[in-house]
Amino acid sequence: MNPFRIEHLTHYHYSGPVMESFAELRLAPLATPHQKLKQRILTIYPETRVTSYLDHYGNQVEFFSLASRHEEMKILSQCEVEIANQPYHSEPLPIQSIQPFYQSLAQDYFDFLAPTPLVPLGKPFERFISKWFPVSQPLGEALFDFTRFINKQFNYQSGATTVETNAAQIAKTKQGVCQDFAHFMLAVLRTAQIPARYVSGYIESANSSANQPELVGAEASHAWVEVLMPDQTWRGYDPTNGIFTENRHIVLAVGRDYSDVPPFRGTYQGSQSLNLTVQVNVKRIN
Repeated sequence: MNPFRIEHLTHYHYSGPVMESFAELRLAPLATPHQKLKQRILTIYPETRVTSYLDHYGNQVEFFSLASRHEEMKILSQCEVEIANQPYHSEPLPIQSIQPFYQSLAQDYFDFLAPTPLVPLGKPFERFISKWFPVSQPLGEALFDFTRFINKQFNYQSGATTVETNAAQIAKTKQGVCQDFAHFMLAVLRTAQIPARYVSGYIESANSSANQPELVGAEASHAWVEVLMPDQTWRGYDPTNGIFTENRHIVLAVGRDYSDVPPFRGTYQGSQSLNLTVQVNVKRIN
């Protein structure tokens, strides 16, 4: 097992007092076959009552309101998580032999095959399917090669996109951040009728003791893709870093796209402007 300690601080500072704030959080790591949440503390300032529920995809959602006047709001999520090693087993079956299986599950996994505003499907992605997902190609090789292609040919550029940029735009510009690369990969896979879902979480950026490469995306929450395999398990691929998820990715939430799983969604009453800072620290526990 690989134990990690994560601290995620979100700090809103307003230019003047606001009357009321409402917030919805997806900051509690999921329980999965490869991930165990050992401990978690959520601290809100100003102090308030927090309620939680599970959403449609099994993510823990926490929400609260601040009814009194305030000029700042802090949300600190602290947790310890254990991640099991997930050795990669490349699926050897060719895509054409797996297609009937995916077709039989189309209704059960409809959400992860259908288009969304951020993940449109169709013509913009067909040329990538013909090159990277020919029906004779083993599924595992196709997925890994395509993940590496995005990593090598797309430019990681903060500020080049917004949370509203969709996958068709990324197919043209080939630049963005982890969220954009995940949306693009989802669009290609779903157009190819391969069920795939968006994952929000954290990564360990560096682990020199294990001689592992430095990863991109650890300064805040990260995003990658999980693909439904023929044994009906989900396999993670990180197109930003060109790797499969092994033991350095910590899952917060899953959904159709980013709009299903933002770590923070909220609003406030008042005309004041605000300054937002986010700090994320992921540390392996020795």
